[in-house]
Amino acid sequence: MNNKLFCGSVKITCVHTKSYIHEHSAVKIYKIHLPSNYTNISILKKHLSVAELKRSQRYHFQQDRDRFIICRAFLRLLLSDHLDLDSNKIVIATDENKKPFLPSHPKVFFNVSHTLEYGLIAISQYPVGIDVEYIDSKMNHLETASLLFKTNDLNILANSNDKIRLFFTYWTRKESIVKATGGGIDDNFIHIPVRDGKHLINANLIKNGTALSVYSFEVDDHHIGSIAMRFTEEAVQELFFLPLPSVSN
Repeated sequence: MNNKLFCGSVKITCVHTKSYIHEHSAVKIYKIHLPSNYTNISILKKHLSVAELKRSQRYHFQQDRDRFIICRAFLRLLLSDHLDLDSNKIVIATDENKKPFLPSHPKVFFNVSHTLEYGLIAISQYPVGIDVEYIDSKMNHLETASLLFKTNDLNILANSNDKIRLFFTYWTRKESIVKATGGGIDDNFIHIPVRDGKHLINANLIKNGTALSVYSFEVDDHHIGSIAMRFTEEAVQELFFLPLPSVSN
């Protein structure tokens, strides 16, 4: 049995005010500039559960603790707005694959990714995965690529005019796929195609045989993001970063 997989790139636009169209889109995407929120740590911590506060203390480095607090607090605030629930009443559990979910709202899906500078959060009524990576020009991407991609993808990468950017585009696509399905990085990971276009792939390559559309976008000049979401025959033309909730005491 085969399943459909679409991969492509799309423009993403920052929206500064809510609208009916944006709020009722198939997926909601949010961008957090982490350094801008370090001064809000004491306020954001108030939105975390006791278990989450204990988890934050297990991080060895302060910057790692702060990133976890910022991303988890904003996740709670966004879910609070999405579900119309107090942020402290939201219970976030993890399944057998350590993928977070909402026991009280099993049809609400979300995913989080972050780098040193940005955090991305996606919320949807269908399984969703999101990934963001810093475009590291010092990385030996060609050597790493042979461990991640098969021949067709490697050939396109080798002939690209911007190999480093394309490498991280492909990498975020793979990461977003496994995060959407909860499958993790396994023996099938290398066999999932991520070059632009529509693919028919063996359903066994992706956990649960999910049909997906994967879109890559520029977070800024130095960061690439990708989101894996429910497959649609008609390609999405544009995505949006929705406004974050205000942080207050």
